[in-house]
Amino acid sequence: MPFPPPPMTFSCPKCGWRKRVQPASDALRLDLDWYACCPKCGHDELQMTQHSKPRGLLAWLTGRQR
Repeated sequence: MPFPPPPMTFSCPKCGWRKRVQPASDALRLDLDWYACCPKCGHDELQMTQHSKPRGLLAWLTGRQR
């Protein structure tokens, strides 16, 4: 069964553009879930940071999200 990837932040080292995405499925859509180049300046070497998935409201409320 396919699972969506974790949330990611794309950032451009040239102009400072940043975008955090949380894909809804494993089928990534260009310029919605995935960026090949900066939409602001066109720089094609973006930095990507993956984030851990949130564990849900109950974990957040009880402070058990690590």
